[in-house]
Amino acid sequence: MLASIISILMAGCHSGQSTLVNSLATLLRNHGASVLDGSSTLTLQADSLQHLGRLFEQYLLSRTHQHGFLALPSHPADTTSLLQLQFLFDVLQKTVSLKLINPPGSRLQSVVKIFPFKSLKSLEVWEEHLCHSPL
Repeated sequence: MLASIISILMAGCHSGQSTLVNSLATLLRNHGASVLDGSSTLTLQADSLQHLGRLFEQYLLSRTHQHGFLALPSHPADTTSLLQLQFLFDVLQKTVSLKLINPPGSRLQSVVKIFPFKSLKSLEVWEEHLCHSPL
């Protein structure tokens, strides 16, 4: 049985765009149904979500005056990473429960944008300490 929380606690973008995108896309392809139906919570490190947000913004159409679900440009995706990024964007728009974790010693350099999460009903923000207590 799948645990109640699907998590990807990556070391952020230090390992590069490809690793983060590929790992999360693979995880969600295999276990994403429970995230989409709300029976599991997607858990991400805050810096990983920041990195994904930058990638989404790089490939999104201008978001001015757009509401609801956003679509990525329709140009052909010529790389596996771009196809996986499109898949992630679609899944995150439908994700209902998110848990953000900021690991010990990690200092965020900018705000964490949650614009991809159009269906979010539950958001937990944790500062990870030895006792793993919420903020």
